[in-house]
Order: sequence, then structure tokens, then C-alpha cells
Amino acid sequence: MGRHGQAAVTNAAARSPERLKALVARLAQVTGDVTIQKQRKSAVADAEPLASLDEVIVLLKRQSRRLEGRDRLASDDDPLWACLD
Repeated sequence: MGRHGQAAVTNAAARSPERLKALVARLAQVTGDVTIQKQRKSAVADAEPLASLDEVIVLLKRQSRRLEGRDRLASDDDPLWACLD
């Protein structure tokens, strides 16, 4: 299979329903992790642990934004979602 054939297979795999399902599941996990870290933060008064929790929350929110963008792109390419728009 040449380069062009591999690109077509890769693009089809990138748009698969399984990939979208995995992205949505990961987004749900990250969203839950943000909630847990915020709860932990509310129970801490010391500056050092607070700073550490803030770092984790920033990272998780960045991942969440990335995943939301990928979900949107994946759903835009899905013919079922296109019919619903």
C-alpha cells in the first residue's frame, strides 16, 4: 500500500465511532478529575499543597479543552452527526 492508501486508512480510523467514544469517555474522566481536585483544594489550607493542586487543575483543564476540540472535530466528520445539524 502506498502513502496515499495509508493516509486514507488513517483518516478513516481517525473518524471512527470508536475513537469518538474514547474521546468522550476520556473527557468525562478528566472532568471528574477536575471536580475531585477542586474538592481536595477546598479541604487544604497550606500554600504548598494548594499550589500543587492548582497545577494539576490547570493541566486537567488544558486536557479538557483539547479533548473538547477533538470531540467537535470528530463529530463534525461523522455522517450521523451531520444529519442532526
